[in-house]
Amino acid sequence: MYFLVKNKEEFEERMKKTKRESEWGKQEIKTFTSLSFNSDCYLSKGILAWYENKDIIAFKRYLSISGKLKILGHSRIDWAYHGDIVLQFFPEIMSDNPLIHQFLINNLNDICLEDKPDYHKGWGTTLFMNRNLLLALKGDWKALKKRSLIFLNDVPSGHKKYILTHEFYLALSEANVDEMKKALKPIMDPKKGKILARDTFYDLEFYLQPQLLLFGKIASIHGYNLEIDLDIAPKELIKYQPLTVKEYEEADKEYPLITKYDFKEPFINWIAKMTQIEEEYKSGRK
Repeated sequence: MYFLVKNKEEFEERMKKTKRESEWGKQEIKTFTSLSFNSDCYLSKGILAWYENKDIIAFKRYLSISGKLKILGHSRIDWAYHGDIVLQFFPEIMSDNPLIHQFLINNLNDICLEDKPDYHKGWGTTLFMNRNLLLALKGDWKALKKRSLIFLNDVPSGHKKYILTHEFYLALSEANVDEMKKALKPIMDPKKGKILARDTFYDLEFYLQPQLLLFGKIASIHGYNLEIDLDIAPKELIKYQPLTVKEYEEADKEYPLITKYDFKEPFINWIAKMTQIEEEYKSGRK
């Protein structure tokens, strides 16, 4: 349990902070920024639901709320030019909510808009890797294989730690389970797992290994069981098993603003609506 931190004391201190932050959300503040902040609060709630009670249903309900808030907190559609795959897509994908997954797939080309297609160096590296994750979610194996080989054949300076990520994508694109397992094995090592987890989500990275969970989940979505089951990556969190539509809809009621957007609509509709809500909120505060 303490693989991703120095010791038990650090783990307990980080968990206390997670509990505090899970209670910080303020729904009455209606701005794009507050939605993003509250997304992190609900992620913390989900982590606590698993840590304290091993409640997989609550975990997915909270991460569904977190994932939707993360999306709705963006004031532009092409948001994946910054922030790594964990920061941008962890709650959305780990929630198992098919509606969220389909939104990401339908809007992939806007979310990960590349001015220079397949450019994987310098300013383009983050966007390149975020797009690859969504291609993996979509199951676009031809594009994923091509881009994985681009990265592996010419690894950008300072990004060697992401070699295994693209080795996994390559194996996934070829439906090679043994190679998928081989690619992810190094992350199970405490030292390597800690390096990859660092600077993703503060309330997550000390307890669960985010990349191991994400890649295991992506594999499970496409029908592959990589037989991962660790304290830092439990099989229950990895297995793709969506809640019912009703359960996700009930979760949305906990944060009513979520229900004002139909995730099947063009995202520009939400941006316009939330911009007006934010302007009215700020005007009312004066």
